[in-house]
Amino acid sequence: MLAINLGAALFGSNMVAVKLAQAGGASPAALSAGRFALAAAVFLPSAVTALRKEEKFKRKSSSNSSSSLPPSLLTRSGIELGFYLFGGYTGQAIGLSMTTASKGAFASAFTVLAVPILQAAAAAAAAASATATKGGGNGDGDGDGDKRSSSSSPPASTWVAAAAAVAGVFLLTSDGGSSSGGGSELAVAALSAATATAAAIAATGAAAAASGPNPGDLLCVLSAVLFGVHKWRSEQLVEQLSASRSGGGGAGGGGEAEAATTTTTTTTTTTTTSEEGEEEEEEDKNGSNEETVRSLVALQLCVLALASLALCAPEAAGAVREALAEQRGVFDLTSSSSSSPDSFGFYLAVVGQLWQQFSALPWLLFAYMGLFT
Repeated sequence: MLAINLGAALFGSNMVAVKLAQAGGASPAALSAGRFALAAAVFLPSAVTALRKEEKFKRKSSSNSSSSLPPSLLTRSGIELGFYLFGGYTGQAIGLSMTTASKGAFASAFTVLAVPILQAAAAAAAAASATATKGGGNGDGDGDGDKRSSSSSPPASTWVAAAAAVAGVFLLTSDGGSSSGGGSELAVAALSAATATAAAIAATGAAAAASGPNPGDLLCVLSAVLFGVHKWRSEQLVEQLSASRSGGGGAGGGGEAEAATTTTTTTTTTTTTSEEGEEEEEEDKNGSNEETVRSLVALQLCVLALASLALCAPEAAGAVREALAEQRGVFDLTSSSSSSPDSFGFYLAVVGQLWQQFSALPWLLFAYMGLFT
């Protein structure tokens, strides 16, 4: 629970960090590319290890026709979840460039509504399918399936908690009807007081707050929905991956239990052996689940980084063309007519200009967002 609360606090600080980075001159594309490239660099060894293990699992499963799940589930899951994150973070970055941090924080609260809505829709679809199958004549087993489907629907307490969370975020981020940017905007101004961008952030926040709803608010809501889809699908995919990895272990465990039963001589020895076996099996299962989650996080971060870099590629190409044109103009003014603009000094000047733009980006904020938020 402590880890969940810490994660929520770090995720909440993401809005302020994004606004600070944008005020520092980072475009939405550069912001996404920078933060997620750093995150992917940290998790790249885990991603490589996961892919190698996936390849071994493929070779092992190729000779086992009883495997019910495709061996490439981990890779496909990482790609799917990575694109959900890409859409969510890209929409959030573009939206925050057009709205305030307080409005973006309120919009992000819709994630807590998206998850139970998706769960309820999935439960309703499963119940309808079970009912249709039951009408076809398969009664007993489908009655159990219908019961399982209805039990997977979120309880009433989940909806009450979700509504309370949205209301709480609204109260925390509301400006109380004043023309100022609200409490979160004061926090932004305080955090950026040590930088030269404090006045720009305050002015932008006040103007956006006074202008009412805008397309940036809608983008932030859409990004929150995508984050909800990501959380919902993450739970499903982790369960499927854990089941696919532990499918072979269950049969082996059953054989060991049978052998222990046939060779035991006392009831006490049987009970002790059974309890120890269950504890070891539970520890192995927990360790497998943790490894699955780490592998899935690493893979989806790499997918997210590649997609963000692709999004930033046209902007980077434009910066290169601009630097070439600018340095060519400087070269024409300062060089003799007999000199060539393709000299080593010309390209060195271009690289120097690009490096100056690259190093001016808020890399500390990129690192904070990429590794913590």
